[in-house]
Amino acid sequence: MKKIKKILQSFSFEEANQILTLQDIYNMKSGEIESKFSITLKKLVVLLIGLSLPTLMLIRYLGVSENLSTSNLSRGVAIVFSILVICELLYFYFNDRCEYSKNYRYHVFIYIVGKNIFILMIGGAIGTDDGNYLWHIIPILIYIFSALYLYSRVEKNLVLETINNLFTKKYKISKLMSIIFRIAGIVMIVGVVIVQFYRLNKFWIRIVDFSKNTDFSFLTGDFSWILAIPFLLLIALIPTYLCFDASSYVKKALLDQYPEAFRKEYDFTKEEWYGE
Repeated sequence: MKKIKKILQSFSFEEANQILTLQDIYNMKSGEIESKFSITLKKLVVLLIGLSLPTLMLIRYLGVSENLSTSNLSRGVAIVFSILVICELLYFYFNDRCEYSKNYRYHVFIYIVGKNIFILMIGGAIGTDDGNYLWHIIPILIYIFSALYLYSRVEKNLVLETINNLFTKKYKISKLMSIIFRIAGIVMIVGVVIVQFYRLNKFWIRIVDFSKNTDFSFLTGDFSWILAIPFLLLIALIPTYLCFDASSYVKKALLDQYPEAFRKEYDFTKEEWYGE
């Protein structure tokens, strides 16, 4: 995001003030004022949800039983991976700086937890390998790093697209990333429809005998990874489709660039703006 940061730093306070409104600031600061639960409490609940998967993963591989066939290498990789995820979530949870962006950081934290959950749903199996590293650990590592890379590229593309719209600029965006992002949304919608269809029509599926004259052997075994990874990467982008707000990202960056100027512009006290 270095290019994005450099672009945003090029905008003056006057330009930023034309984009940011008082309502934007209130949304980033406190969100829904009439909410029954505080942002602090809601963020704690999200943290506990986010920590559940890596903690269970850590406990499982630290106390692995004899009936679980797994190599020392894969178990070690899984333990390190789960610890890194736990440390990441705790860092972002405690990384509270200013009162003026408290609600924004809460929603960003939801997005971070969502990304980790989707990665862990596949990456959590990395410690179950029994020695066949080539067709187990390597594909999962490829999936994890590809997902992280895809998150970065799609987010950057969305932010550039937002800057072009807000400031009438013409920065180059990737059409491929835009297409992939939209396909992820379609995959999510289709997935919801399929789940609902299945729930309402189970009896149709039960009477179909897939064992006759149907050969799905090409979808099993090692070859299945080759087909699965691209589809799983699309699924991994669902948190971005649902939770990443590029417009809020841009406005928050502009607010961070001129915090004192905006504080004085909208007559907030230092306690209201920065907290205690």
